[in-house]
Amino acid sequence: MEIQKSNHLQKVITLDGPAGSGKSTIAKMLAEEMGYYHADSGAIYRAYTFAVIQEIGLLESPEIFGDVFLKSNIDIEKYPIGVYFKDKTQIIEYNKQVINDYLRTRELTERIKYIADNINVRKKVNHILRNLANQYPLVVDGRDMGTEVFPESSYKFYLDASIEVRAQRRLEEYLQSKNSHGILLEEIKKEIQQRDEYDKNRKIGALKIPSDAIIIDTSNLTRNMVLNLILAYLQKKF
Repeated sequence: MEIQKSNHLQKVITLDGPAGSGKSTIAKMLAEEMGYYHADSGAIYRAYTFAVIQEIGLLESPEIFGDVFLKSNIDIEKYPIGVYFKDKTQIIEYNKQVINDYLRTRELTERIKYIADNINVRKKVNHILRNLANQYPLVVDGRDMGTEVFPESSYKFYLDASIEVRAQRRLEEYLQSKNSHGILLEEIKKEIQQRDEYDKNRKIGALKIPSDAIIIDTSNLTRNMVLNLILAYLQKKF
């Protein structure tokens, strides 16, 4: 399904939702189906976390890392991070070196929230995303894409799912990786509940449902079913 491309910000398609709702996976599928580009906002926040780690190190714990970062008054603008697309794949560089393969480590994941909560980082990432939207037709996913980053978009979706379903999805992801270490479903459910509470109460970039978004509960739907629902809606809108 090839839909006419546009560089206008109102043509950006936003997918927001809580962790484990399937928004990133659907965003990739949707972009591929439409001939759009998938902008992974989370990966850009991870890139800035990577950059801070290069400067101050991992330190003894995520909490100490966050405390040192908060007190360091680091100038985010100085980091040589570049974001672009190659063959419709988002490429992120640090100091002109591609770092995509270094952005999913457990150590980085444990520290990203301290970077993502920084207002200067958020302003920078939002600027990058809006700049990309002026160059490419985008599908973007996150927590505040439709409320804060692209409020003028005419195509907003909010994906949700029950905690039980999201926990099971996350468990399956862990089991496919090398980092499962006997983790239990109940532990993941507790983590997701805590994450939901944290995300909804962030001072900046909080998880919210855009007032004009189409809400889709993905709990009992396959990926293709969710994709087809979105495509059917876009077919009418476009």
